[in-house]
Amino acid sequence: MSKKRQVTNRIAHIVVAAVTASAGLGACSAKNPLAPAATGLTCSAGAGAAVTLVIGARANTFAPAPVPDPISKLLNEAAKASAAVRVIRLDGRPAVTLEATFHSSSKNSDSLTHDLNLFLTRLEGEIASVRAKAPEADVLGALSLAAKVTPTGGTIVLIDSGLQTVEPLRYEDADMLTADPSSVTQYLRSTMQLPDLRGASVVLVGTGATASPQSPLPQSLVDNLVQTWRAIAKGAGASCVEDLQITSRAATSGVLPSVSIVESPSAPNVFGSCSNNNALLGPAEGFGFLPGTATLSDPAKTRDILSGIAPAIIEKRAKVHLVGMTDSEGAESANLQLSKARADAVKAILVALGVSADAIDATGVGSGGPFHIPDRDGHGVLIPTAAAHNRAVVLQVQCT
Repeated sequence: MSKKRQVTNRIAHIVVAAVTASAGLGACSAKNPLAPAATGLTCSAGAGAAVTLVIGARANTFAPAPVPDPISKLLNEAAKASAAVRVIRLDGRPAVTLEATFHSSSKNSDSLTHDLNLFLTRLEGEIASVRAKAPEADVLGALSLAAKVTPTGGTIVLIDSGLQTVEPLRYEDADMLTADPSSVTQYLRSTMQLPDLRGASVVLVGTGATASPQSPLPQSLVDNLVQTWRAIAKGAGASCVEDLQITSRAATSGVLPSVSIVESPSAPNVFGSCSNNNALLGPAEGFGFLPGTATLSDPAKTRDILSGIAPAIIEKRAKVHLVGMTDSEGAESANLQLSKARADAVKAILVALGVSADAIDATGVGSGGPFHIPDRDGHGVLIPTAAAHNRAVVLQVQCT
């Protein structure tokens, strides 16, 4: 058998799943072509650690290949040290699709480099060929699976938009995109649904980046989505978390299982009629409040939305009744005060936009009222999306 044929067979064996590592490549000298090199990442376990790629090659998100240069370098370093490289398919039923470890019996430096390059080429091909097999997207489940198969000290790379569409994080729910990251993490911890990421580094790639038919998200929602997954990873025990943004990419090609569309919150239309004209101004409409405070999570966006409402209020000489609400956390006496403060915060913006203060009445109902929804599960744990819905102000308009 020719030397060329031997190398080809050896590399083919390397890339097939569940390959045993060889010894010796991790202890290369400075002159060795497989000596460790920098990856450009600030949050990775270091040269030679195991790497698990969680790839969302599914509908509504970007094509995962080619991987960004820092991730390519990270894979290179893992291969050179004979550390395990795994690929997890992220869809409605995440699964490990590849387990590979670089092995070469070559003693010659050039042959060793040649073997490594062949391994990495085949690995890139495997990454590019990953496709979703089950409907929807279970990002949390894929991270949990990655936590189970990644050795302590390894790096988990999540290449996906991060828009989960199954419980317990259904981002098509109106309030999920604006849910407070710490509240989401606390809910997952309380319900024992956090993955065990202790000892692992986590790199988020392309969180918030979407592809047709999923519409792009406003930057404020992308930022909250990134912060949510960072909070989840840190709350799950990750030693460090880093996020890499990517430039615009095409959608994953091929026939893929369906994934629910996540709609961005839109401005409320409160003047379709002047009778029984009530609008809930909550996170889904861009009026989120930070938990336990009357501070708007995005004051600029709130003002922009109210600036579209104020002229109609002035023109119709409408009377406005603002009713503040809270989630069920805390004492009701404190919630009554907080709900009133939230109504006052919206009133202040309307007044600044030219609405007469005499035309606005602001009250608070605490964690009650007709617009309040149950925000605790059967075990009494606060549900992030429902709690966010209740951190709101109801706008009631009566035209004169």
